[in-house]
Amino acid sequence: MNVVVIIPVHNNRDTVAAAIRSALGEATVSTVVVVDDGSTDDSLEVINSIADSRIILESQANGGPSAARNRGIEIALAQPGLSHVLFLDADDVWCAGAMAPIETIVADRPDLGVIVGARLEVEGESKREVLPPKNWAGTKLEPRGNIFQPQPFFGASGMIVSRKVIAHGVRFDPRLRIGEDRDFAYRAAAIAPAYVTAIILLEVTLHREGVNLTGPTHLNRWLSDHLHLIEWHSDDPAAASALHQQADWLLGHAARTLAKRGEPFDATLWRAYMDRHKTLGWSRPWRAIKWRWLLGPIMRPFVRAKP
Repeated sequence: MNVVVIIPVHNNRDTVAAAIRSALGEATVSTVVVVDDGSTDDSLEVINSIADSRIILESQANGGPSAARNRGIEIALAQPGLSHVLFLDADDVWCAGAMAPIETIVADRPDLGVIVGARLEVEGESKREVLPPKNWAGTKLEPRGNIFQPQPFFGASGMIVSRKVIAHGVRFDPRLRIGEDRDFAYRAAAIAPAYVTAIILLEVTLHREGVNLTGPTHLNRWLSDHLHLIEWHSDDPAAASALHQQADWLLGHAARTLAKRGEPFDATLWRAYMDRHKTLGWSRPWRAIKWRWLLGPIMRPFVRAKP
């Protein structure tokens, strides 16, 4: 294997050095492409302080993680001998030595296009293993629509992608800010199969409430982006089934979170989801309906009355 690591950076001064050094620690890594996506802190100074000729630093105006990863892909494709790219977020750490078992997997299964694995979630002093379902581990994922299952896998960080996938033109869709990783993996798996391993590849840092993806800050964007995924991929029955499960979980989570904060559900998004459920013949999201129409109005006056 000859691996190019792609790290998008946006205001990650406190974590980016650890991410870069974790990538440089692997013998199969020939290049680390760091794409600074318009940072306004001193991330650039931190990156420039790491003296290693394998680092390529590219800067661009802020365009989001998809645009940064796509720029990294173009640079990676120009590197001689490239066999795979590894996407790594600037606040995550690649586990030391994890590339060795990946080499074995690739040697046994050169047809694979995407490989993802287990991870450690780090929150303060505690660490928790997040392992794939037993029926996924050590297997090619079939059908590929299962990539959209509400399982915590197929995130971009820690995803290893064969050169043949990106040479075929698969890129991250910059219209998406949430779900762009699964969309990428799904389209990549049309070129070459996706594979899931139970080997722990990554340490992922969990952030404080409100910053995490499931926090209230991201809800409307997540709901909007998931509608795009439904529109684009629901013609695949396996993808539609998985997207339905994810939609019902997301609607329920959003309705419950907003009700507890005393805030109403965005009416336009709600109507769009109900229309989509009706068009596709999906069952009604009863958990979300309960929180939006029954519990939310009951709770709202009391939440707003708090000092």
